[in-house]
Formats: sequence, C-alpha cells, structure tokens
Amino acid sequence: MADEVRRDEESGTQPRRMVDSDASGFEVFQSQRRVRALASDEISLSKTNILLSELLAERLAKAMRVVLLYNREKHEIGIRTATPDEHGYRISNRSISSRSFCQHFRIEERGRFKARVDGFGKVIVALRKADGEPTDAG
Repeated sequence: MADEVRRDEESGTQPRRMVDSDASGFEVFQSQRRVRALASDEISLSKTNILLSELLAERLAKAMRVVLLYNREKHEIGIRTATPDEHGYRISNRSISSRSFCQHFRIEERGRFKARVDGFGKVIVALRKADGEPTDAG
C-alpha cells in the first residue's frame, strides 16, 4: 500500500493519516463524508429506519416504546408513545426500525420530511402535499 495521502476531491485538503495505537501497521479509516444534520422538525425515512431529529427524539424519549401509525388518505406517518398493553418499537440512537411498517403500508417515499407535533404529543409526518406531490424536505 502506498504511503501517500490522497487529497480529498471536494475540499482539496489532506485528511490526517491515523495509525492504530498498537503499532500493528493498521490505519484507521475516517470517513470524509459530511452529512447535514436533521433540522429540529425533520425526520429521515429510509428503507429500514425512521431517524428522528434530536428534538423529536427527546420528546419521545420518555416512552420506552412507540407505536407507528399510518393515515392512508393523507399519506401521513404518526409516531406516538405506546401504552403498556401495546407492542411498540424501541427508539435506539434516535432511530426506529421501520422496514416491516413501510412494507406493510407500501410506503416507498425516502428522504427527509418535515414533522409536527399535534396537541396530543403525536409526531405527524406528511409524506405528500394535498396535491399528491412528495413533501421531501431535503
């Protein structure tokens, strides 16, 4: 392996070369990818997870588990705290596993979406505008 460090194509800077502390010759990989943080009122929806902004995660953090809801008419996802007798999804590192939820309701939208909290503390995410166009926030 060459010892030269390639310039980062986007910024033109050279990343620092870090070697593992046990002197075994392994180099530490540090991603140069920069990800824009979620705004306080956004969620990110992928094929497998719903990632909550820090603020939304804090609002739901008191709950041990949350329930995922879907309004077919309005194309909205709802997230609320689960009652003790309901099966809910655990929030882990601001992320909720949603693969089976998206498959069940055939939700194919992906990306960042604006969220709002209703008067009952439920997080609501509109996946489409009233005219049927996607509401992707990013």
